[in-house]
Amino acid sequence: MNGAEFMDLYQKSGVFLKEPDEVNLHHGCPNRFVCWEGSENIDKFGASWNRIQKPYIGLEYSGELLVVGLNLNTYGGWGCLDGLFWGENDSKGVIEYIRQGKKRIDFNSAHYFGTILFHRIAVYSSILIDHLSFKDQSTLSSGEIRTLHNDKDNLSNVLKKIAYTNAIKCSPNWHLSTPTGGMKEICPSFFLVSEIKILKPRSILLLNKITFDLLTQRYALESTGINEGMANYSRLSVDGHQCDLFRILHPTARKGRSFRAGNSLANTQDLYSLKQKISQW
Repeated sequence: MNGAEFMDLYQKSGVFLKEPDEVNLHHGCPNRFVCWEGSENIDKFGASWNRIQKPYIGLEYSGELLVVGLNLNTYGGWGCLDGLFWGENDSKGVIEYIRQGKKRIDFNSAHYFGTILFHRIAVYSSILIDHLSFKDQSTLSSGEIRTLHNDKDNLSNVLKKIAYTNAIKCSPNWHLSTPTGGMKEICPSFFLVSEIKILKPRSILLLNKITFDLLTQRYALESTGINEGMANYSRLSVDGHQCDLFRILHPTARKGRSFRAGNSLANTQDLYSLKQKISQW
């Protein structure tokens, strides 16, 4: 994939002209007044970084897994997701940090506490695409989960096999760039569904419940819903493309408390057990 299909999608949506980063989302998106709750918020909180991002597509992506986050925090631009994963401007990216054993990644910033998001994405991706050293077990021991969390080579390599995008494209210049209700309702249907059609993943991992509920209400096949602790599953058909949809609690939910060991092990266990149930169908 060279990005041409995404350019065409975003051009038709009014957020991309002839060159990347020409249009701010809060100026070009036809849904901007609803999503931003009026022109006053656009004028006050619209920032220069708030531009469309093409999905990150790993060099070894073959359609196995698309991971979908919520939205970026005060960040954006055409190639920004590639920059996060691979690095840019002589700065390391997520893949290199994880290869070095980092779990909480601060991008070498003295003013940023860091995020565990990408480490957990790598852990969860390893489970969903069977990139594991142990298989055919209904559950994992706490020792096996810790081994998975600490397997830096495996985790860095699995990130090359996935694609990543966000359900919401806007990144407002307010606290944590928290999306409005309108953004949560409109943006996934406006952009994400079309990105799914282009990427054609066999599985999707969502990190927020609102988007999971939206997709399952519109595209879920009957009688395919399964839950396991904080993990959820459904089978989708998006304009004829069928795929598995998983959802797990966002690793930085509950004001960041989910990075604690107990919650982290439980989330990993829930997703693994759910995946095992699905594989036995």
